[in-house]
Amino acid sequence: MLGLRLGVDPQVLADIINNSTGRCWSSEINHPVPEVRAGDASPPGHQRYEGGFVTKLAHKDLALAVSAAAEANVPLAVGRCVEETYRSLAKSKEFGDRDFSVIYEALDTLGSTKV
Repeated sequence: MLGLRLGVDPQVLADIINNSTGRCWSSEINHPVPEVRAGDASPPGHQRYEGGFVTKLAHKDLALAVSAAAEANVPLAVGRCVEETYRSLAKSKEFGDRDFSVIYEALDTLGSTKV
């Protein structure tokens, strides 16, 4: 999101990431930015985040991981932040039943809100 806000073309940014150590499944195959080509794939971002692994289920799994970490006395600071974010999205009528990569749209909307 930072690169896009600084004016970097989304496809150029994705190409840079995917030609470096940042390359991974979510950047190459399931890229959340609708404007980015994803090879032969048709990721949920190309379909208004419909289909795929829904946000409610992603939140359930994150909550289980955070709970297991707490029981094992393992600090999971970033994991807790992610779980809290997905908890809000999962409860939302707008985002809860859409693919978990809809977090991109939610954060993009949040970032463009004037305070």
